[in-house]
Amino acid sequence: MWQLYLSSLLSAWGDRMWGFAVGLILINITPESLVLSASYGLVSCGTAIMFGSSVGRWIDRTARWKALTTSLILQNSSVVTSAVICVVLLEFKTELSDSLNGFGLILCYILFIIFASAANLASIASSIIVGKDWIVVIAGPNTNKLSKLNSTLRSINLVVLAVAPMFTGFIMNFLSLTAAAAIQAGWNIFSCFVEWTIYKNLFNSHPALARKGAENCVEPFNESYAKRRSKRYATSQGVPEWILGILAGVGAVTGLLGSTSFPKWKIWLGLDKTGLLGFFSQVVCLSLCVFSVWLPGSPFNIPDSVKQERSYYSVGFLMGGIFLSRFGLWIADLTINQILQEEVKELERGKINGVQQSFNQLMDMMKFILVILLPYSDTFGYLIIISFAFICLGMMFYSLYVFRRQSPPSVDDEENPMTVAASSSNI
Repeated sequence: MWQLYLSSLLSAWGDRMWGFAVGLILINITPESLVLSASYGLVSCGTAIMFGSSVGRWIDRTARWKALTTSLILQNSSVVTSAVICVVLLEFKTELSDSLNGFGLILCYILFIIFASAANLASIASSIIVGKDWIVVIAGPNTNKLSKLNSTLRSINLVVLAVAPMFTGFIMNFLSLTAAAAIQAGWNIFSCFVEWTIYKNLFNSHPALARKGAENCVEPFNESYAKRRSKRYATSQGVPEWILGILAGVGAVTGLLGSTSFPKWKIWLGLDKTGLLGFFSQVVCLSLCVFSVWLPGSPFNIPDSVKQERSYYSVGFLMGGIFLSRFGLWIADLTINQILQEEVKELERGKINGVQQSFNQLMDMMKFILVILLPYSDTFGYLIIISFAFICLGMMFYSLYVFRRQSPPSVDDEENPMTVAASSSNI
């Protein structure tokens, strides 16, 4: 399994480096406006929403090796092209703005958004191919082995999520943004060849991967939202950056505890009850966030709310609830992921997971809209409550799914994994 783990490490490292760097680079390119950053985010989410299911159907119709090779080359070549465009913009922005009445600069902006959005779509395709299909075939009928594979891959992703941004930030701080973009391009060229070689060996060592169709001819909206927006909110409430760093480390540890303990919970409780445990743990921890809205120090502006000039009770409960909830978050996420892997027919995995990715991107877009509508600290409490409501809704959908799954089936009652896919987009 080392081949699968190594390829996942290389892929995750490149994705996390790029995801961290691109936002800072775009802000530096246009410090006077956020239009470029917002346009990139909007187009990236929009294309994923529109074409996510189409990408999934293409995966279902295409041979495994051809699908992976195509998505791997498209993803890395698009990131390399986007990074090169960033280098050009960082070094020659003045010259481009003076050429052709600024058309050269606008053209570079357009090309960057196109290639970066293509890279995002290809990344979605690669994650579906490997994470939703290949590992199911590799694990075979052994569901405990599948749980272990899912747990290890997710743990690798979480470790990279914590380390890669620090590495990229170090490059930006001690070298330059241009160097960071150039190193990103070089990394993706190197990673593409290495990943291709590893996946080729993995494909050849598992003949079942070549027999597609032989048997069978909801970073999550609120988690991603809480992680990003809440840090800005905490800073505005006077929390020092070093304390946020410590809390982020606590969140990483609790997340790893959740992902690494998932296989054991699955053996002890079964898959369905493990998901209930994850959701329940997440909701209990996030209840602290809702409670923080009315604690001393909260700027939430509603009648009879308790407010105080300088108190860290509110922000402390908020950040503590968010980071402690990572334990349940990743248990629930891994549970839903494995349900989709086990229950969805082989020739429908791409389509189902493509639609799920579209739901995830739709929730991400809703996050931007909510922040635009409620941008101030004194309205942040509304965002906390809305976020908590979405997670409770996801828990309700999952609980209904488990109840129906364990009830005696009727003649026309067939479990629909899309119910679970919709709820996972709310995690």
